Amino acid sequence: MRYLIPAQMAPMRITLDRGGELPTYMRKVEQARMTGQPIQIAGQCMSACTLFLGTDNVCVTRSARLGFHGPSNRGVALSPVLFELWSQYMADHYPEPIRTWYLQEARHSIGPMAFVSGRELIRLGIPECTTA
Repeated sequence: MRYLIPAQMAPMRITLDRGGELPTYMRKVEQARMTGQPIQIAGQCMSACTLFLGTDNVCVTRSARLGFHGPSNRGVALSPVLFELWSQYMADHYPEPIRTWYLQEARHSIGPMAFVSGRELIRLGIPECTTA
């Protein structure tokens, strides 16, 4: 059986995504990877939404704002073993140098998020959206 993927798939444009449950986003990210759907992060993308940075067809606008935090169970700290496991899982979805920054800095922020601008992500190597 063959699957047809449109030559020009419309991009998924993220303008206000507060994140959510990790399994839900794992499915969304996997679907974007499988189909090659372009992802444009053009506004707020927080928490699990940041996993889209690990897709091949992602870009960000200069005005995008991404919020990162460490793993928890709805704000409650995890055991050290689970914290390390889920921190590494999240980090594995980020390209370098964002992966290293996340593991050294952002994962330790459980309450307030660590925000990064699209401008900074572009400086770190994430492609800038050319049409947004």
